[in-house]
Amino acid sequence: MQHFIPVENWQSELESWVKQNKLTKTPTYLFLSTDHYELVQVDKPTVADEEIAQALRWSVQDLVALEGDLAVDYFEVPAQPTGANKINVVVSQAQDIKNLSEGIVNSELTLRQISVAELAACDLLYGQEEPCVSITQEAGQDVCLSIVKDGQLYFSRRLRGYDNIKSFSPDELRMGSIDNLTLEVQRSMDYFESQLRQAAIRKIVVSMESPHLNVICDIMRELTLIDVEPLAYTFGVDDSIPVKDVFHCSLAAATANQLIEGEV
Repeated sequence: MQHFIPVENWQSELESWVKQNKLTKTPTYLFLSTDHYELVQVDKPTVADEEIAQALRWSVQDLVALEGDLAVDYFEVPAQPTGANKINVVVSQAQDIKNLSEGIVNSELTLRQISVAELAACDLLYGQEEPCVSITQEAGQDVCLSIVKDGQLYFSRRLRGYDNIKSFSPDELRMGSIDNLTLEVQRSMDYFESQLRQAAIRKIVVSMESPHLNVICDIMRELTLIDVEPLAYTFGVDDSIPVKDVFHCSLAAATANQLIEGEV
């Protein structure tokens, strides 16, 4: 079942929908879209594990554009360059997290996890042991490039300057914009293979808000000489739902699916 509610008054809309469909106490999994957080990589603080989050709160202040009361969390890096000891840090506005949490709790849902798009994409590619490049883009946002292997995020970066891709015709796409994007992908793949000492990548999956996604995949395939295909959705999403909403729905469903499997 998929259901979309307007951003305005979403808390009351959600509460009404939950009651109407008798969904109280349903386990709930959220992920933040890319415009609601920043993901940075910093040196891991040399403190006790229980003190890491607090130490990171100070170390990331000058690295992010977000200001004010910040919510900070982190996850480990599965592979690093020689001599490095980095950690991935997710930073968001504390008030945003508070509002989301209260909206879920007030709707009598059971909040299990709040995640981010990069980690949710790992869940979407769960079960694929070989390394894979994931290229995703929400409407009007930067391109999110991630390298996932065996369900773990090895590398991630944001690429700017591609927010108008959806308006390009097939001919315009072939005039250089996808060539530049592919060059950035190739650089990231080279880093993954040489600096992180990982096996060569043989697959790229793409989800961008363009009516010519197959053309984008064809161009990238010609330039990289590896398999490039649209990111497949396998959660029974209705074909009538817009691409951007399908992507959001699939990420949330993928996260829930993997966490539920882990509890069985």
